[in-house]
Amino acid sequence: MGFSEDRAQGRFGSRYVLVAENPYLLWDAVEHWKATWRKTQPVSCEVFQAPKIDFDRLLDIGATIPMFAETRLVLIRDINKILESQHERLLQTLNRFSDTTKALLTATDLDKRKKLYKGLSSWGSFEEFPRIYDDKLPGWAQRIAGDFGWRLSPDAAELLASACGDDLFSVRQTIERVTLFLDRQRRIEVADVESMLAGEGIHTIFLLLDAVAQHDLGRSLAIVRSLFAGGEYPGVWLSALSRLLGKLAKLAELKEPNDFRAAELTGMKPFLVKKSRAQIEAYGEKNLPAAILACCETEWGIKTSQVSNRMGWEILVWRLCSRPVIPDFSILSLNSPRFRE
Repeated sequence: MGFSEDRAQGRFGSRYVLVAENPYLLWDAVEHWKATWRKTQPVSCEVFQAPKIDFDRLLDIGATIPMFAETRLVLIRDINKILESQHERLLQTLNRFSDTTKALLTATDLDKRKKLYKGLSSWGSFEEFPRIYDDKLPGWAQRIAGDFGWRLSPDAAELLASACGDDLFSVRQTIERVTLFLDRQRRIEVADVESMLAGEGIHTIFLLLDAVAQHDLGRSLAIVRSLFAGGEYPGVWLSALSRLLGKLAKLAELKEPNDFRAAELTGMKPFLVKKSRAQIEAYGEKNLPAAILACCETEWGIKTSQVSNRMGWEILVWRLCSRPVIPDFSILSLNSPRFRE
């Protein structure tokens, strides 16, 4: 993870190319690169965004010796988006930069068969960051916490990795929020992370499904009631729960052993597929259709004012924690005209 030792110590030339599939890695590396230069001398940074680049302005900035001016950094983002017809012009422009100009180019991917890749790999320092696989996500969470001078407990790192996946910007935002509210020793525990993630979409739904899958009615109700403590729980998450249960049912039906392939077929992230398999096994594949129906019945009951939002959720949780799922009863009737249709 991160820069090589030479890069970390600033022992690299004024021309540098970064390639990484994950956008956070590019952002992190760019900030590191700029900070390294600013440690030794004042700099001004000019930023260009592909695919549209003002080549004349780029050449003017990169080739003009900055007499009586600060050293210039030239940052060109997403060079993989530059039209192929402009590749030759870009290489020619970069080769005309003065030695006093520092240039940094970033890309999410580059075709190694193209002339641009070959030209850039010989133009300056070239560093490629590999894909971040699931087993590396907790380590990245720890590294990000270290940026703030904090450390995560192993369980807290695993929780962040499960909740945010490879969206490391979300990991960083969550850690930053946690540090703002803690006044004790600089270690972040699971409870601290959960308090930040509570009510935030898919994480809460997964927490609820985990509790439901374990037949844990007390914990399931506690999750729902904590959300209502600050007001009405958004009805949108009821639809989200239905959709997630639908994806679990599809995943169970597919019988696809490869997580990445299963993720493509279900529209889920690979790290969620792993957790979903465990939930399916604990909950029971045969119970999923009835659970989806229970969500639909609850949503209809709330929207037609047959039951309050809070009461509807508590009844739903009680039904989902039962095996098999408790069929409809007095408050939400399957005999209604809506369901007879």
